[in-house]
Amino acid sequence: MKPAHNIIIAGAGALLIVALLFQQQSLETDILILRQTLASRKADAVQPSPESSESGRQFIETEPVRQNRIGVPTEVTPQSLEEQVAELKGVIRAQANRIEGLEAQIRTSEEAAAKASAPSWGIVQAVGAPDTTTAGDQRSAWAPLQQDGGPEWMELTFEKPVEIAQLMVRETYNPGAVVRITAVTDSGTEIPIWQGEDPGLGKPLSDSLFAATAGVTTGRVRVHLDTKKVPGWNEVDAVQLIGRDGSQQWAKSAKASSSYGGAQGGGLRTYDVFSGDTLLSR
Repeated sequence: MKPAHNIIIAGAGALLIVALLFQQQSLETDILILRQTLASRKADAVQPSPESSESGRQFIETEPVRQNRIGVPTEVTPQSLEEQVAELKGVIRAQANRIEGLEAQIRTSEEAAAKASAPSWGIVQAVGAPDTTTAGDQRSAWAPLQQDGGPEWMELTFEKPVEIAQLMVRETYNPGAVVRITAVTDSGTEIPIWQGEDPGLGKPLSDSLFAATAGVTTGRVRVHLDTKKVPGWNEVDAVQLIGRDGSQQWAKSAKASSSYGGAQGGGLRTYDVFSGDTLLSR
């Protein structure tokens, strides 16, 4: 899909989300009104009625049948009000799920548009879900500025900080160069969470899993590579953070010590994930 189409889809999805949020707010107002009515009815039920019979029994006049905002005829009694509240809550939950789905579609569309307009082999290619399905020197994966140049790193940021269980790195060309992984704190301090032999070594394409040290919670990690370890370009297509709570997240942004895409002849640079703009030069 071309970038312009992705932008149109994202805009339409955003407008629909706004409409759904407005409708959800209206439904929440309905619930508040119904709860107030229910409380009022319950209070009336314990007050002496002027229409009490000689036997002391009390009779409460019931309002006529009416329709609520969602068009369901209902007689206003404490029991029916509770049912209406439950029904409206169900509608709100369904809308919240729909909004969440639309937001996910918009994020996917934005990532696709960013990748389509980003430099080939740039660090933006490591953001989001994998889109490099075959091994080889593919434009849709990140590559460092130089092959066999020695230490390099890529830093990935995720939507939600979690206690890390594993990190999955999709290595699409000459896997095996990952030597160390660290968690990055807000102050920039690196905490080692894995070091050892890359399980992708010797494979043409590898979804390499790295088990993290327990007790480390973060939304930012740095993957360190030794590009001299495996001859040729070492390329990475995507990185996934797997939490001990079972959650799975693809990186939402990334930067690197260097990037072949967009940096040829310009020295080592670090790039912003979506725009590809230089953040700093080294």
